[in-house]
Amino acid sequence: MKRMNSLSTGIFLLVILAIPVTTYARYDESDAKNDCKRAIKSDGRYSHFADVHTKDKGHYSYLVTGKVRSERDDRKHSFDCQVRHREVTSWHIDPVKTVSSHDGGSNTAAAVGAGLLGIAIIAAISSHDDDENHDGKRNSYNSGAGGSPFDDMHYLRKECKRELRGHLDHDHGKVRILQFTYVDLYHRKLRGDGKVSFKSGGDRQLSFHCEFDRRGRIHDGHYHYRRQQDD
Repeated sequence: MKRMNSLSTGIFLLVILAIPVTTYARYDESDAKNDCKRAIKSDGRYSHFADVHTKDKGHYSYLVTGKVRSERDDRKHSFDCQVRHREVTSWHIDPVKTVSSHDGGSNTAAAVGAGLLGIAIIAAISSHDDDENHDGKRNSYNSGAGGSPFDDMHYLRKECKRELRGHLDHDHGKVRILQFTYVDLYHRKLRGDGKVSFKSGGDRQLSFHCEFDRRGRIHDGHYHYRRQQDD
């Protein structure tokens, strides 16, 4: 290989090599907005965004909020989208309960593309799965007296299912059955696939993950409905 001694050639190469690095490092509010819109539109049921705002959270992370029109009911819905380190990690669209003029007031079941789990959203878990033994385990793991919760797969599955079902009940309509068809534990993240059936009718396939702290408490996570071709 020839060694280049020309100072001008060296400067030229330095400039060329610096271009992709500068391009990669550049990520601003406009990029975050476009990435969130692209993620939401990929569901195929949402379009025409309005009142879109961003909040810079540092380290190329943003909270994007606004409104988007649903093809399902032709109405505007509020949305929020989380961008972490240039990547859309979750997005959520608030369902709007509509009243049918034909039946005097039946609410349609909300069916959005994704949702966000977290203790800040729903502090109290629904009482439909009132299991004293499980609650006792939670208290024991939280106090640090019960050993490692990550040696108890049954507990982690149930804790994630209770939290997920609480969100589905709240956002999309009462759940009749929630099943986990596949579950995997990676570090402190429980992830997998499942199936939900709503009391108002309709079945959906979904994917999820629940992130636990070292004492087995859920502190973050998300889920999304899977398209038919993913099944």
